[in-house]
Amino acid sequence: MTKPVSRRKVGQLSVRLDENLLKEYKNFLEAEGMTLTEDIESYIKSRLSKIKSSSNVVDINSFNELAKKVLVIEEQLGKLQAS
Repeated sequence: MTKPVSRRKVGQLSVRLDENLLKEYKNFLEAEGMTLTEDIESYIKSRLSKIKSSSNVVDINSFNELAKKVLVIEEQLGKLQAS
């Protein structure tokens, strides 16, 4: 994973976790080449994007791609029913 362009960090988070759990998780992240901060930021961004994307606005390109996939599935289903 490539590191993002350096940016000024101003927020700080303090949490209490089981010491063994934290050590195990840090080792897990290290094996994946990720820091705890990167993991937490990624999680928060993911959660926020779910909130932002839960509107009634539909991306037309995504809709068109899904519509194409539905047509392919319907075509395949029709072939299966015919046999």
